[in-house]
Parts: sequence; structure tokens; C-alpha cells
Amino acid sequence: MADYIGRFMSEFTSYAVWDKPGQPDAKVLGYTNLNDGKPKKLHPRFKLRSYPKSGNTDYLLEKWADIKKVVRRGRVTAIKPLDLTFMQSALRWLRSDTANTQALINQTAYLELEYSPSREELAAMIEAEATDPDSLGWDDMGFQLKGEDSPRWIGRESAAGWFNLNLTRINEEALDLASLMDALSGQQADILKLLD
Repeated sequence: MADYIGRFMSEFTSYAVWDKPGQPDAKVLGYTNLNDGKPKKLHPRFKLRSYPKSGNTDYLLEKWADIKKVVRRGRVTAIKPLDLTFMQSALRWLRSDTANTQALINQTAYLELEYSPSREELAAMIEAEATDPDSLGWDDMGFQLKGEDSPRWIGRESAAGWFNLNLTRINEEALDLASLMDALSGQQADILKLLD
């Protein structure tokens, strides 16, 4: 779906500037958000990510005083100064050489801290995690509560479900958009229930 919408945006968005509009051999010169028709340094961007359900976050905010450990896993890169500083500190802590920053460019990290945030800190941590534009599928934050064996992850419980859709195909790779719209509209109520 992301690829489908991304391709649509790259050619059919109203922001696309063509060298020969309407001609079969026309090429996109660039994109603009102004009426002058001159391409700017803009690019179409479409990003999909799972919708985290609020159940875990509501529960965590209610039980914030029982949090005994914060767990964070994610991909860190040397491109971001904060990530580079973090990885250099981690390597120093592991008694390793920090001179070779090239080795730090794209690493996964899993960090557990025995830490009990205040309710306000917890709310800010949840908000920052939910709105991080660089978050990938593996990235997540969890909170270990007293009396529980495993962390409650923020992003792991996401809205997901299976639906049988009656669709018409144009060919092996393309769907008839009207049939997709009808199928999704017909199951709209069940799809939206996943967000609760």
C-alpha cells in the first residue's frame, strides 16, 4: 500500500511539475507547492506505520507508581549526534575502543534501566516514542511493573486484523480502485473497531 500511494504521489499529485503536461512521454521535473509552476527542492513522502492501541499506555499511566524498569530497544545511527554520543558512551562503559566511529553507524541497541519515572515523565516518554518519525518496526519502549514477568510494550500492541475483501483485479499487480473502495467502505465499522 505504501509503495502504491508513494508511486501515485510521485506522478499524480497536484504538486508534480511536468516537462510536457498531458503528453505520453512527459517526465516529472520536480514538485512545487506554489502556483508559479517552478520545481522546488521538494519530494513526495508517504510513510505508513502501525497504529498503537491506547490500552497499554492508559494502563501504564494508571499504574505508573508500579514501574520498576524501563526497557528501550531500537536502531541507533552515528548520523544523529545524540545517537553517536550514546553509542560512544556505551562503548566506553563496555571498556571498548570509541575511536572507530564508523563501526557505530547503524547498530541495534537494547537497554534496560531500573528506573521509576514520575507520571509526567512517563507521559512525555510515551508521547516522544509515539511521535518519533525515525522509529522503525523493531524500535519500541517497554515498562516492567512490579509483580509482572515481562515488560508492557508501547508499540507491540498495535491495531491489526484480518479481513476478507472481495476485490477486482485489473491485472496481477493492480487492483480496481472502485472495488477496493467499496470493499473497505463495506467493512469500515469493523476496521475502525480495531482502533479501540
